[in-house]
Amino acid sequence: MDKNIIPNYDINVDDIDTPMYAVSLVSEPAIKVFGFAFSDLNKEKFEYKFDTVEGILVAPILIPDIKILRQDPITKEYYTVSFPKSVIQTIRDKFNKNFNGNVLNIEHSNRKINAYLVEHWIKDFDVDKSNEYGFDCPIGTYFVKVKFEDKKWFFDNVINGNLKGLSIEIDANLAPQNKFTSHVDAFTKSLSDKELLVLQSLLFNNVSFDWDDTLEKPSIQEIAKNEVEDGENVFIISARNQISDQMKKVAEDIGIPLKNIFAVGSNNNKIEKIKELNIDTHFDNNKDVIDAIDDKGELVLSDSFSFEILRGDANSSNIKSWIYNSKKKTLFITFNDKSKYKYYGITGSEFKNVINGNAACLTSGNNKYGSWWIGKYPSQGAALYRYVINNDKRYEKV
Repeated sequence: MDKNIIPNYDINVDDIDTPMYAVSLVSEPAIKVFGFAFSDLNKEKFEYKFDTVEGILVAPILIPDIKILRQDPITKEYYTVSFPKSVIQTIRDKFNKNFNGNVLNIEHSNRKINAYLVEHWIKDFDVDKSNEYGFDCPIGTYFVKVKFEDKKWFFDNVINGNLKGLSIEIDANLAPQNKFTSHVDAFTKSLSDKELLVLQSLLFNNVSFDWDDTLEKPSIQEIAKNEVEDGENVFIISARNQISDQMKKVAEDIGIPLKNIFAVGSNNNKIEKIKELNIDTHFDNNKDVIDAIDDKGELVLSDSFSFEILRGDANSSNIKSWIYNSKKKTLFITFNDKSKYKYYGITGSEFKNVINGNAACLTSGNNKYGSWWIGKYPSQGAALYRYVINNDKRYEKV
């Protein structure tokens, strides 16, 4: 990556009546449209605060002028985006003007929460009420305060569960930043390679593989290939003293950048590197390493796992192919028109129902890939609609 030519863009909402239309309680905070993951920033500075007595959650949902690294899915070019203070104010003002009911949901779905917004505000001074909650965020940060009516649900799913973050859903445009400032490249020119890796962690999940008896196995290489194709940031972290030619060759075949290969000399150093890179999932055959990184490890004892990554071609007038990850519960569908969608929260039984076509067609028609009629069974397209699309599953177009 050439750090000197990365363009910067500001979020722009001038032509959009209601930029922010929902606030979602999620396990992995992100802005739905662009996937900006604020949870991966300074954990101490931007963590979420709870009032267990009142059933209150307080959190920042937009933080001004943070440059967030993105990669265009088609051109593969990198760029950064940010929310200027003025845009955050506009988002707040338009939300106030057009707010028309409960905007809270769970995991970007139609599932509503028995909760409501108590208040939302933008920090205007160095010290305001956000500091009373223990936050140290910059002026211009947009906060929300949510109250849960069902205290038991709050304790089970928020305090003791996985739904600890807030994520907003917005419609927005990108505006070249040089319309607003002459310092277009000032941020990216100053970044070190290490800082760029940290920025990439805002966009991708970080997945790493040990080498010996792990990534050197063809079956594990298939998993790594899937992670790369799934858009994840993939690393090799080995306890070896030096990077071998075979490591480089396998990395090149899989699509892992050479800068993402580390030979750190010992398992203790490997553990530290995993922590330094904020790895989300690490595959390793060494149980001591897996135990040291808690729930982020996948122990490789053989060529089989407790989860599978399955691929296949469809026999459908609608669907061309699919990839299913049973650990992440994600289903990646390529349609015959070449569009690609990723669906989240797909259980094993739902996946099997789709692939087996366990649904009957509700419409009739034909295209160059085939024909369908009312009552046709089995139908993978009808099953996808029944078990996924019509079941309020979160999705994104790739």
